[in-house]
Amino acid sequence: AGSAIQDGEAIGEHGFFQGYTWFTWFLILWSAMGGLIIATVVKYADNLYKAFAVSMSIIFSTILSIPIFHFNISGLFFVGASLVIASVFLYERMVRFDLTTNVGLSMVLVAAAFLIKV
Repeated sequence: AGSAIQDGEAIGEHGFFQGYTWFTWFLILWSAMGGLIIATVVKYADNLYKAFAVSMSIIFSTILSIPIFHFNISGLFFVGASLVIASVFLYERMVRFDLTTNVGLSMVLVAAAFLIKV
């Protein structure tokens, strides 16, 4: 809807896929293949494998982003990535959400607030 409002005239004249390059198509197909692979893992494997796959994808993406995009890992990024990985395991109910987990996550949130100087 946003593209129709913003670029409706150009889309009507040249079509929706105007300006797509080979790299754009590559990214679309890459994302589609990733979705199919995740669906296959969930169908034939346990959710534990999916949680580990999500965690490893975050770690590998970060490692690859350092040389490719000259990405610097900050403390805030580390806290955010840790929270995302922890939330995956909590959502899949692989970690019991008890007082110890609650205290640990609260400490991470306090560290995040300290890093962004709230």
